[in-house]
Amino acid sequence: MIKEVLVYDNIIPKDLQEEIIDKMYNKFAWYFVPDITEGKSDVRRQERPGFSHIFYLTPGKVNSDYSPYVDTLVENTANKLGIKKYKIDQSRGFLQLPLNENFCGTEIDTPHVDLKGNHLVFLYYVKDCDGDTIIYKQKTLKGMNDTYEELEILTRVTPKQGRMIVFDGTHWHTGTQPKSDIRCLINTNIRIDESIN
Repeated sequence: MIKEVLVYDNIIPKDLQEEIIDKMYNKFAWYFVPDITEGKSDVRRQERPGFSHIFYLTPGKVNSDYSPYVDTLVENTANKLGIKKYKIDQSRGFLQLPLNENFCGTEIDTPHVDLKGNHLVFLYYVKDCDGDTIIYKQKTLKGMNDTYEELEILTRVTPKQGRMIVFDGTHWHTGTQPKSDIRCLINTNIRIDESIN
């Protein structure tokens, strides 16, 4: 498992970045979710609505005609990391609109983990925006329904078009609510699998 948060800018060529923007902003089937973290923690600070698109359902079942974009993002990132044997467990697109602080408050979104057990998070930013991703030092292997006490920030990453961040998925993490622009990303969880030939 990787020990730090890795940041790769322009993980895919600019023309493919623009193609993904066009698809996700103009041609996607987005589905409303009342909370962008989808209730993945028993500890709730607030609920922040947004939109979701599922590319891959756990455990790695294709769910979207646009899954080849995810395949390319994951392959390029895995190559950078020297990972040859992996499985996509799940992949989702998220879109958050700027919300008035009277509606959503000023706190960060609820920290969470995406899956139970060891996995990597490949988080791709579709466009520049506000709404940093926060990754905490603390980890859990118990999964998304575990609770936490105090969390200490390991790092913050600002969304930038074409940027991929990679981190150990057992770290608690969260996003911050965008204030001035649409926050759009592709969150993919992979598991390294040495059994693949």
